[in-house]
Amino acid sequence: MPKSSKVVSSESQNLNQAPEGKSNRGCWILAGIGCAVFVLVVGGIVGLIAVVAALGSDLETSVDEKVIEEGSGGKIVVIDVQGVIVEESSGDIFSAGGASSAEIIDQIDRAESDSQVKGIIIKMNTPGGEVVASDLIYRELLDFRKKKKVVTWMSGMGASGGYLIAAGSDKIVAHPSTITGSIGTVLQVSNLDELYEKIGIEYRTFKSGEFKDDSGIFDEDPNGEADVIYQDIVDEAYNSFVDSIVEGRGMDRSQVETLADGRVYTGQQAKENGLVDDVGDFTDSVEVMEELVGKKNLTIVEYTSGGFWASLYDYQSSVLDRLNVLPEQNSYGLGIYYLLDM
Repeated sequence: MPKSSKVVSSESQNLNQAPEGKSNRGCWILAGIGCAVFVLVVGGIVGLIAVVAALGSDLETSVDEKVIEEGSGGKIVVIDVQGVIVEESSGDIFSAGGASSAEIIDQIDRAESDSQVKGIIIKMNTPGGEVVASDLIYRELLDFRKKKKVVTWMSGMGASGGYLIAAGSDKIVAHPSTITGSIGTVLQVSNLDELYEKIGIEYRTFKSGEFKDDSGIFDEDPNGEADVIYQDIVDEAYNSFVDSIVEGRGMDRSQVETLADGRVYTGQQAKENGLVDDVGDFTDSVEVMEELVGKKNLTIVEYTSGGFWASLYDYQSSVLDRLNVLPEQNSYGLGIYYLLDM
């Protein structure tokens, strides 16, 4: 009897363990399937990103046309100039790229080649930006004006380099409360020598000429040779700014110089001083364009670029950059700007 009882007990134990064993096997199977799916999904995404990365700069970006208001008398293209004006935007989905002169010029060129387009409206909200980037857009608008019409509408701000761009238009319309003007040039440098002394950092520089590095910028004489060099650069850029306003707006140079002392104006004050042609909202700028082209009921469109492939390319570029996979780009602290100093 004891022997029989022992056998029964052993069988009962085996029966009790069987479900647990099956459950463990089931968990391992599910985990294996889950891992396989994860690997396939991640592998597919990585592979897709690798393909797009390989395409690099050869990747073509589709540009579409979005209708803002339907009409029947031809087209007006609205081109945004939003944020600080730069030559190239970062393409970084995690940060604001600014107003890229390269992208804006591409849109102007497309509008010029479209026979249905009667003119463009520059929709502006910018404090200005890089001297070269601002001037490139201004020159492009002057060339466009030879064939079609340009109107600039300033919303919140159209200052400094933004005003330079606007000066390339046939007409400028500003909201009465727009901040505009700030006509001038700024170049700022920082001297960290005293800070380095306080925290005990010593550095040595080997250079080919006195002014090849930052230390040549700073001397004890505020009217020394270094100061003269950099002030000459600022003055040259300023005179170019004034010349552009005289050319684009058809204003007297002495009048522009009086207004171009760096101060800001509201849209209403700018109109009173001849810096803008009218005050109003976006609808008013459309009416001004209709008067210029002699047509009513124009279709208003804007260009939208990108799509899935370009967005994916921008995304992988951003991620790889943050992982230090891509070569580091040079960043120079010294720059000259047509920029509102806030």
